[in-house]
Amino acid sequence: MKIWYLLRALDIQGSGFYSGNLSTICQLLAASSSTIRQWLREGLRAGAIRRWWVRGQRLSVALTSLHKTCIAIGLNHAGWGATAEIPLTDLHQFRPLATATITQREQQLSRFAAWRSLKPKNRREYKLPQPEEFFSWKPRLSDTLPKGSIRCVIHVGVRKVFTSLGFIPYGVSQPTIAFHRGRSDRTVRRHLDQLGIEKRQICQAKGPYGELIEAMRWDSPSIAPTPDISLSHHRDGWWLYEPSGRVGKPHSFQVRPERFFTYGGRHYIYRCNVYRPELKLCSMSRSILNYKQLLKKIGCR
Repeated sequence: MKIWYLLRALDIQGSGFYSGNLSTICQLLAASSSTIRQWLREGLRAGAIRRWWVRGQRLSVALTSLHKTCIAIGLNHAGWGATAEIPLTDLHQFRPLATATITQREQQLSRFAAWRSLKPKNRREYKLPQPEEFFSWKPRLSDTLPKGSIRCVIHVGVRKVFTSLGFIPYGVSQPTIAFHRGRSDRTVRRHLDQLGIEKRQICQAKGPYGELIEAMRWDSPSIAPTPDISLSHHRDGWWLYEPSGRVGKPHSFQVRPERFFTYGGRHYIYRCNVYRPELKLCSMSRSILNYKQLLKKIGCR
């Protein structure tokens, strides 16, 4: 896939054919000529390449189109997932960039879901900050927030962002990234660290969390410190029911005692991470629609 992406990018006219210097390909992909030949053989077997040959230092490759390649490798109607534009010189970091692309896309979807959880009358008043806003100012105490700062943020640390009750949380967890990436949590962390992508964890304070902490400490079967916040214990663990911020839709999710902590006299819960956007995402909605129509035409499920 590395060499398929590279040769398609170098085929500026979109003819489906590339002819150029083999050493240039080796340099761009940080691989030896024997490795490039092995990748070409694998691409031929996978159906991503129609044919290829080398004469001296001249490499010639006939490429399979995007849709035919996706059919050859068995992609279904869901399409090819998240896509982003990256420099050709970064293709040697193919796997970490794939993880970063999924991370940024899942974060984007989480923010949209948080916005949709608000009632229509509240969507204009409660504007959700963009992910890059969490990294636009240095760590500081923000009890007296400067003009233009993020609403309901009470403290910004090096690794954490402390928010108040009114904040509408969003973000993405590493298990979610690992699920969509088809890799382990450890691999996801290694990929993101390798690219140096900065992250900060959202921590949200709510007064009733103090009672929830005590209830879990004493194994209480259930507790409802406020009408809209309750905690109950089931066979599979603790379940918390609460709204997003002040005006978001109520929802329930599983929690563990380790997700709660006390800092500066306030009781907090660990939310998801927010990652600094580094890539330019591409929707490719038209191409995905055409791909689905092609699958329907040839009878693929």
